[in-house]
Amino acid sequence: MSLATMTSLLAEFGAAVGIPDLKPDAELRCNMMFDDVAVSFELGADDESLYVYSLVGTVAEADTALAYPALLRANYAFEDTAGSTFGLDPRSGGIVLIRAERLETLRLARLEALVEDFVNVAERWAEHIRRREYDAGAARGDDEPETPAPGVVRV
Repeated sequence: MSLATMTSLLAEFGAAVGIPDLKPDAELRCNMMFDDVAVSFELGADDESLYVYSLVGTVAEADTALAYPALLRANYAFEDTAGSTFGLDPRSGGIVLIRAERLETLRLARLEALVEDFVNVAERWAEHIRRREYDAGAARGDDEPETPAPGVVRV
C-alpha cells in the first residue's frame, strides 16, 4: 500500500519538476539533485513514512565541540531545520539532515513545499559546515533570552 503511495507521489512530483519517469529504485529509494544538494527519498522501515535526507557535510574532529552543540540547537523545536533534524551517520561520520513524513497525509503541494524548505536548510547548513561557521546557523548570536510571543508569560 505505502510503496504504491510513494511511487505515485514521486511520479506526480517528477512530472511537476520535469522528470516524468521518476520512481523509486529496487532499494525503495529515489535520489535527486537540487542545485548542489543531493536529496534522497526513501520508504521508511514502517512502510508508512517517506524519509527525505541529505548528507550536508562532515565535521573535523577538532570542530566537534563547536559544531555538535550548534546542530543540537538547530534541532531544538526545529529551531533552524524547518521540521527536519540533524543526525550523525554511523557509517560515514557525516552530518545528515533528515525528515520523516507520513505517506497517508502527504500530497503533492505539501511535498513540493517540504522539498523546497528542506533544500534551503540543507544548502544553508552545508555552507556553514564547509566554512566552519557553527555559530552562524542555529545560534542566536548572543546570550539574550528570546522575547516571548504575545500572550506568553515567561516563568
